Amino acid sequence: MGRWLNAIIRIATVEKMIYTCKACGFSEGRGILPGSTCGLLICIHMGIASVPLLKIVKHIFPDGLGWWWLLGGPLLFVASLIVSYLIGLFVELMEWLLFCRKKCPICGKRKWSWGYVSGFGL
Repeated sequence: MGRWLNAIIRIATVEKMIYTCKACGFSEGRGILPGSTCGLLICIHMGIASVPLLKIVKHIFPDGLGWWWLLGGPLLFVASLIVSYLIGLFVELMEWLLFCRKKCPICGKRKWSWGYVSGFGL
């Protein structure tokens, strides 16, 4: 029980995306996106992207693809990667738009960089 609780606490206290003031160089971690590179996040985005793509294929081919799934499967995988990347960009843009409204606590300007991550604690 103790290991599970420690794991949940570590997940809840994950670092946030880092934003740097372009005017004074002050860095701050804020937002809801994780501050370390996380493959689970891309898996969530791929799951979100796969549902509408599979529904589109089912609508276009109501009887199924038959052996064409040998070609359609990899194409759907690549399409879901592309759509998941676009979903990730959209989520990052929404977080940046919410964050850039905040004034820098050091200089008071609103010149924030695009959010970045520390990446595996490096």
